[in-house]
Amino acid sequence: MSVHGSPLRVCRSCDQRHLRDILSLGRMLLAKALLTADQLAQSEETLPLATLMCRCSEFS
Repeated sequence: MSVHGSPLRVCRSCDQRHLRDILSLGRMLLAKALLTADQLAQSEETLPLATLMCRCSEFS
């Protein structure tokens, strides 16, 4: 997973590296990136979309 284009490596709540991949949707197109007719032949940028979970947010 990435935040603003860089991979997410630590939990945003506790700053630990205990991230576990819960759901991966693969590479997705960027939002609000609709192409005009002239741009249809160009390749579009994709980024990985995934849900991660840290140990600090697991329910006991």
